[in-house]
Amino acid sequence: MRVFRHEKKFVYEVGKIKDPVVFFGIAQILKVPCFIDKDNPREFGEVLNDIFDAYFAADPKKQKELLKILKDANKCKGSLSNGSYTKDSAETVSNKEV
Repeated sequence: MRVFRHEKKFVYEVGKIKDPVVFFGIAQILKVPCFIDKDNPREFGEVLNDIFDAYFAADPKKQKELLKILKDANKCKGSLSNGSYTKDSAETVSNKEV
């Protein structure tokens, strides 16, 4: 199987993932299940292999979009899972009557 340049970039970016939320997000976008059922996770290697297979099978437009999403997510400093990139809901709710 021939691996194209953008596919190599995707593999490289997946290797740079530090936040599990990003990994689960990529799996969800590619419709790769991470759990066998509610209480039993799949093996990491199986999920990773399915992610690569789904990415390589996707159309070029989706591959390009997903690579951009992954690059942007990897550029974020800190963890996306601790809520550091969202504003506190108390700050966004207005006390004025509508």
